[in-house]
Amino acid sequence: MTTHVIMRCAPSSLARVASNAAASSSDGRARARRASRVAHRLAPARALDGVERLANVSTRALAGSGARTLIAGFAINGTTPKDVLVRASGPALTLFGVPVILPNPRLRIFKDATALFDNDDWSIGGSVPQISAAAARVGAFPLGIGSLDATLLVRLDPGSYTAQVSSLASTTGVALVEVYEVP
Repeated sequence: MTTHVIMRCAPSSLARVASNAAASSSDGRARARRASRVAHRLAPARALDGVERLANVSTRALAGSGARTLIAGFAINGTTPKDVLVRASGPALTLFGVPVILPNPRLRIFKDATALFDNDDWSIGGSVPQISAAAARVGAFPLGIGSLDATLLVRLDPGSYTAQVSSLASTTGVALVEVYEVP
């Protein structure tokens, strides 16, 4: 199963969301339509600046390597770059009782076919204070220091992007990909 999440961003906010969950079963289209209707009924969060914006979008699915890569597409509209927190959680999901998690997710952000950013093991690299502060600001659950979850806090120019969650090993498991605009 491959899951795609598409987000559209208004000039200063994440706006329309559509979800398309492709499945090999006969009810895959019905589930995708239900997911899309639910996503469109989300109430926008009120930001500190008073502008309504979608707080985040996420999807949880089976992920692995190759054809099992979990892909979330999103777009930044407007004329100015936006700060975005993108997370790929596997090990952190055990705190919520999710079984058979992806043990060591790798997160990459692409623009077209070009990989712009890559992370494996979020707390390696010295950005822990900035990432933790951004996660707290947007209301994301905290990740444990030393966990094998992956996170990127990046500034992106307007355009279309994909966040791709995969496994460096041949393992598969449940992963959560989240995209937040950081006000």
